[in-house]
Amino acid sequence: MAGLICLNSCTMGLFGDTPGQFSAEQETYSFSAAVQDVTVKFNCDKMWSASLSDGSWAKVIKETIEEDNVSAGVVVRVAFNGSSSERKDKLVVTSGSKTLEVELVQKPVGSFISATTISLDKGPQTVTLQSVSAWKIVANDAPWLVIEPSSGLVGRYTISFAAKDGGKEVYEPRSATVNLVYDNATMPLTVTESAIDAIILPEDESMVDNTIRLGNVEGSFSITVDANVDYSVSVSKDWLKYRDRTTKAMEESVLSFDYSSNTLQEDREAVIKIAAKDNPDLVQEITVVQSGYDPAIEIKVPGLYGASDSDTFIYDETRHQTSRHYMDTYLTFRIMDPAEGTVLQVAGYSSDMREGETASLAILSDLSMAPLRKVATLLAAKDGLAWFKSSDDTVIIIKI
Repeated sequence: MAGLICLNSCTMGLFGDTPGQFSAEQETYSFSAAVQDVTVKFNCDKMWSASLSDGSWAKVIKETIEEDNVSAGVVVRVAFNGSSSERKDKLVVTSGSKTLEVELVQKPVGSFISATTISLDKGPQTVTLQSVSAWKIVANDAPWLVIEPSSGLVGRYTISFAAKDGGKEVYEPRSATVNLVYDNATMPLTVTESAIDAIILPEDESMVDNTIRLGNVEGSFSITVDANVDYSVSVSKDWLKYRDRTTKAMEESVLSFDYSSNTLQEDREAVIKIAAKDNPDLVQEITVVQSGYDPAIEIKVPGLYGASDSDTFIYDETRHQTSRHYMDTYLTFRIMDPAEGTVLQVAGYSSDMREGETASLAILSDLSMAPLRKVATLLAAKDGLAWFKSSDDTVIIIKI
């Protein structure tokens, strides 16, 4: 004997005689928040109809009748319950003058998956999935995510979400929507990760191991700082002054400093602190080392001093002339004695060198001989002269 189905909420007329057998297999059906089909079973030996009291989140889609024409059932498809509260509906089965009511209870979202929004701010996270069918997670637009496992069958699973890079260099917030696909349904999951606070110092020849080296003569310098936090700048010694901050972009700023001459022969140090205002644990320190005063810069005559007699040549303003020309990226300096044909040529000085930097200088006292090579530090460059000093205390003074 066939049953009639009334989809969603509706009213049917009476059918046939009052049933002799009319009972529900169970009074309440409780199930998870997932999209799924729930089969409600009952016994009825007469014509019957079924409908839902509410029908806003559930729908009758199919009838089932066994060969004995007594055992019957209704398949109800339920939508995903994304709320934190359970919800209820009633399946009402009517046969003749009799009515059966079966309660349908769908549990909140946590009964299916423990979270639909996952934050990786504190590292890898796990969620629990209680699946009623085969499932998989599709994350095509999230190459930075690692999801394990990403698929499974019916059962309980613990799924791990982690960033491939460990979140160590996340300087901009990022998020991804991945799709949990199961039983022809799709549930979006949102994975987020906040940016870590960062103050990034330059990585170039101007600073090595967070240390800047300066010559003893007064001057100024700038450093470029990338940061995604507001920060303050302080200096530990009075001889070094923080001048200003120029913002080039939202995250990049140029910090400018001035420093006075060091009139002592000993090196001196100062520390620059760049500290995040709202994160006491985020501090970058830069050590600034200024070399001491070297009496060699009091010598005002170009030449080579302190080497052996055969390598020493001193410029005599009344007898010599100077010229210079460009060779590759360096300036080549020549000091010539027309009478004797003696030439002192110094190659290897770059016009953009900073005091305290070293250069490999090639020095020729005679163009026919191999050059004398010195690795020397630039003591100062001013007033048209550059003073270099090598590790063996040879002083090379050239006219620039």
